[in-house]
Amino acid sequence: MKQLIFHINTIKENIKVLKSLFFDISQNYSLPLKSDDYFEIKENDFKIFDTIAYRYIKTQSILSEKLFREILEFGEYDTKNKSFIEILSELQKEGILESVEEWKILREIRNSLSHDYPYDEDDIIEAINFLYSKIEVLEKIINKIEEKYEKISAIKSKRN
Repeated sequence: MKQLIFHINTIKENIKVLKSLFFDISQNYSLPLKSDDYFEIKENDFKIFDTIAYRYIKTQSILSEKLFREILEFGEYDTKNKSFIEILSELQKEGILESVEEWKILREIRNSLSHDYPYDEDDIIEAINFLYSKIEVLEKIINKIEEKYEKISAIKSKRN
């Protein structure tokens, strides 16, 4: 349970940082970014750009590799021997995810940001813009996980 709370708080902090970083970028560039912005960002603000990618990759990894299973297990759903697609389907049934497809798209963003090759400037800009447009989706997911945690905790405390 401590691990679950720690991961919820980590994700919430990462989303807060991502929002702050996008705010910082918006002070110098109009969002969504244009392909031409990449070179200016690379020269002047690449640390911000790089930190956005890092925070999102970290957030997406914690959600998919740890938190999704943890919240289901906390709710006494057996995740052993379940494929990731089965986990995602259960999260959709529980109302935590809007759809499995939406999560797959968020995963593709992570993959785009992970493979930062110099000739993929347009793909990187596209991924950053898409992430910018999907911050609320991440926030909604973590809020639903937190609500689920509180609901299950209340049920468990009544049992004891």
